Amino acid sequence: MSHEGKRGMSWRGWLLLVVALASMAVMWTTTVLLLVGLLPTLVTLISERDHEKSATLAMGPLNLWGVMPFVISLWREGQSVSSMRDIVSDPLNLVMMYGAAGIGWAIYRIIPLVVVTVSMRQAEVNAKAQEEYLKTLKEMWGEDVAGD
Repeated sequence: MSHEGKRGMSWRGWLLLVVALASMAVMWTTTVLLLVGLLPTLVTLISERDHEKSATLAMGPLNLWGVMPFVISLWREGQSVSSMRDIVSDPLNLVMMYGAAGIGWAIYRIIPLVVVTVSMRQAEVNAKAQEEYLKTLKEMWGEDVAGD
């Protein structure tokens, strides 16, 4: 039998899974804070149809950037349940976490438009330069050089 179509998790994958689960069990308040704070990224990761996960890659780091100050604050306060609850229940904290994800989403949506606009403008400039060059050639060599 061929195993070409089947892909199992490597020993590194299993090791990473065991370490992640152990860390989540030991630092469960941090895990809860991360789950709540990274909710926009998790939803995008699950719902995104793009194989390359471009939206997740654009939004995820900024979402994490918005959550990390609260994770550090939780660690400084001893990872207590009350500290985690205070952080998660403060609407301003959620606005900061989700706002950072929103900035990542905006970047994901705006950058392609900027690239297309700049590319079109560059194509227009190149076309105009080609027309002027053809005009110069016609002046130097006559109308026959254009091949019309």
